[in-house]
Amino acid sequence: MKKGVNDLKEKIFYNGKISCMDKNYTVAEAMYVEEGVIRFVGKLSDVENGAKLGSEKINLKGKRVIPGLIDTHSHFTSAALSEAGDTVKFVPETVQDILDYVKSKTQELEHGQWIYLPNIYPTRIKDLRFPYLFELDRVAPDHPVFADGFYAGAANTLALKKTGLYESDQLGVIRDQHGNPTGRVLGMRNEFQKAIPVAQYSREQEDKAYEDLNVEYLRCGITSITEAMSSLSGLQGLGRALSKGKPFVRTVLTCVMNPDRPDALLEMKRAASEYPEDFIRMIYGKQLIDGGILTGTSYMRKPYKGVEELFGYDFEDYHGTLSADFDRLLRSLEVCEENSLKFCAHATGNLSADLFLDVLEAYKTKNGKLSHGHALLHGNFTDQDMLKRIKDLQVALLFQPAWHYKDSHAVITFLDSEDFDTFLPYKTIYNSGIMCAAGSDHMIKHDRNKAQNPFNPFTAIYNMATRINQKGNALGEQHKVDVEKAVGFYTEKASFKGGGHENKGQLIAGKKADFACLSEDIFECPKEIIPDIRSVMTVLDGEIRLDEC
Repeated sequence: MKKGVNDLKEKIFYNGKISCMDKNYTVAEAMYVEEGVIRFVGKLSDVENGAKLGSEKINLKGKRVIPGLIDTHSHFTSAALSEAGDTVKFVPETVQDILDYVKSKTQELEHGQWIYLPNIYPTRIKDLRFPYLFELDRVAPDHPVFADGFYAGAANTLALKKTGLYESDQLGVIRDQHGNPTGRVLGMRNEFQKAIPVAQYSREQEDKAYEDLNVEYLRCGITSITEAMSSLSGLQGLGRALSKGKPFVRTVLTCVMNPDRPDALLEMKRAASEYPEDFIRMIYGKQLIDGGILTGTSYMRKPYKGVEELFGYDFEDYHGTLSADFDRLLRSLEVCEENSLKFCAHATGNLSADLFLDVLEAYKTKNGKLSHGHALLHGNFTDQDMLKRIKDLQVALLFQPAWHYKDSHAVITFLDSEDFDTFLPYKTIYNSGIMCAAGSDHMIKHDRNKAQNPFNPFTAIYNMATRINQKGNALGEQHKVDVEKAVGFYTEKASFKGGGHENKGQLIAGKKADFACLSEDIFECPKEIIPDIRSVMTVLDGEIRLDEC
């Protein structure tokens, strides 16, 4: 028997408005669950006739019920650890927040110790910029400081010196007209990571962090995720949680891969096979092609213009950054195809997405076939031609509404109208008929709204249904979808073939009994209160895992 398998009782759930999320948008009043699987859905009398005698009956109290939500881009294990022990990560709103935090840390740490701020993005800061070098030097002259935006960042003088970058002639060390470092760095994250101590946690701290975040996901009605950057240690933590005998958020794993040394990828696949496939499943090998629009590093067809203040660099004919070339991507695809895995490419810009699709087309031409369900992760800028290529190649587009909700007010300032019109066009994506699903890209913190990135699916659904961003402005209203379709991006759409969630996403016979009873009727309430909705009862594998009615 594999680790973590449960014995489950039969249950009848009744007196609900059960949205099945099938093609007819059927609403039922009852469903019968046996061994974690839905057997019957419909009228209570019909369900009772098909149920076993003695089945437990659970009153849904007239609540709207939807399938358990599937977040197709989460960094669950690392996000959980962001609040393990005493290391609560900091998410600032202004440059002054950053400076105040750094100054406070100088009072706690000895001279020379690092002050590290992960997941800091200029588009998320009200000032629309990283802190300047002189600002960081002023508040922390004796501590190296690095504000890390993953693909770009900001450092003080001592940090640049400790990493050897102060005198470096690498292009990623941005300099002013006099040749002095500005503190902005591009693509230099590895240099800082070599110098910054890695946080250490006890097994007890890890396990508590995983369980705490699991509860927060269940409060959001999230019962399944695709983890976007999995590790063996994270897999072991998920396995420990599952072994306690209670259903834990179902997890599809993704392993960043080296196509020339695929041992780590294959070991992750082997290790995942030790657990029940319904709860832990290895699906994707991953490559990062470019950076991200939050730091001006998405690889775009048109050059960036007028972004020096926002991002700290404005090179001539600058199109963003490229992390993997055609040959490396093709070798990665070949390794995935040879090992029955799907290839997932992080491609945020339209030119990086073009490159990914070029690779898939080349493989298909050479081999005469291509597995369905390889994934374009992010794909923030999709026009009609790109969507047709995606459909023809049977690729899944995994996008994140948080970028529009949190960043569209900034993105519109440096993209022309043609490119901005392709920024997460939800209606066009839905109508294209491609395989697609929504996710959060949740990285740090356990607060669903204050996290970086927010993992509140109801805010994402609100944004898809209104195109209203966090500033209260509706940008690109022609791309909004109705609420049912927005929910569909987290449910039935996310159960596309090959993505690891095929047996979920709908409340119909034969699917897994994962569902959420909502605090408000998402299909009938005013749209403005959708972000405040939560699950008051979350059922996972037929078991009530959260009950806050």
